[in-house]
Amino acid sequence: IIRIFIALLSPEESSMFIAMHTQEAIPVLWFYVFLALLINIVMIGNAMTRLVSKIRMLAERDQLTGLWNRRAMHKFLNNIHQRWLRDKVPYSMILLDLDHFKDINDQYGHDAGDLALLTAARLFGSVLRENDALCRHGGEEFLVILPATDAPAARVVAEKLHQVLKDNSFIWQGVTIKIYASLGYATIYQGCQPDKLLIQADQAMYRAKSEGRDRICQAC
Repeated sequence: IIRIFIALLSPEESSMFIAMHTQEAIPVLWFYVFLALLINIVMIGNAMTRLVSKIRMLAERDQLTGLWNRRAMHKFLNNIHQRWLRDKVPYSMILLDLDHFKDINDQYGHDAGDLALLTAARLFGSVLRENDALCRHGGEEFLVILPATDAPAARVVAEKLHQVLKDNSFIWQGVTIKIYASLGYATIYQGCQPDKLLIQADQAMYRAKSEGRDRICQAC
C-alpha cells in the first residue's frame, strides 16, 4: 500500500521504491521483514492471550453446566467475606440438592440426568441477580452465594429458586419430567467463617430432605 501511494504521489521516486532488484530498495525490503515479524508477534501474542483466557475459564467452570465450579466459588466466597469483615455488609448462601435425581438417572439414563442439571442451572440463573454467584457444588448440588443479602432477603431468593423449579419441567423423549429440590440457606454472622457457614447451609438442606424434601429450611 505504501508503494502504491509513493507511485501516485511521488512519481519521480517511484522507480526506487517499486523495483525490488535495485540497491535503493534494500531499506524497503528490511521494512517488509520488520513488518512481517511485527505482525506475527502480534498474532502469536493474541493467540496466547486467548489460550490463557480459555484455560482460566475451563479451570473455573463446570464442564457440563458452564456454571462456576467449587474452585471459583471459594475464591468468590473469600472476596465477599473480606467485605463482610471490612464493611459489615452481610451475605448469604443457599445450598440446593435436586430431589430423587438418582431416580431420573436410573429410569431415563444419564443423558436425561444431564439435561435435568442443565435445566435446573438455566432456571436458577433466570431468577438470580447479575452479581449473585451460581455454582455447581458437586453431583446434583448447586450453591448460590448472595452478596449484600440478609436472612429475610435470602429467604425470598430461596422461595424464587424453589418455585421456578416447581413451575417448570423438561421433556425427555416425549416424557415430561418434573424437577424438585431441597434447599437450605444461611446468613453470615459475627465470628462465623465461610467454611462453617457452608456446613450450616448443608445441614439445613439435609434437614429439608429429612422433613420430606421439596422444601426450604433455614440454618439454625
